[in-house]
Amino acid sequence: MIVLHIISEQEIQAQRIIEILLNKNLLLDAMLAKKEIYTLHKLTKKVTANPYFLIVGQTKALLFNEINEVLKTNFAKKMPVFYAVPIIYMDDNQTKNIKKNIQFV
Repeated sequence: MIVLHIISEQEIQAQRIIEILLNKNLLLDAMLAKKEIYTLHKLTKKVTANPYFLIVGQTKALLFNEINEVLKTNFAKKMPVFYAVPIIYMDDNQTKNIKKNIQFV
C-alpha cells in the first residue's frame, strides 16, 4: 500500500486528476489541500511563496506505473509532480478496504 502525493500548480488540474483517478478506480479516496512552496532565489537571496495544490490518496503500490501513465496521457503539457510514500503499518480493516475497493492488478 502507498500514499500518493500529486502536486499541481492549478486547482482545476488537481480536481480533474482526482476525478480521473477515482473514476478509473485507481485511488480509494483523495484529499485536496491548498499549500505554499517556499523557495530561495539564488541571486537575490529572497524567499518567495508560490501556491500549489496537494492531492493525497491511498492505493496499491502495484498501480503506481498505471497511475503515472494516466497522468502522462492526460497532462502531458503540464505534468504534475508525482511520487509515492509507502504505508508501513495500517489497521487491518483499512487494508482490507483498499484491497477490496481498488482496481485489481
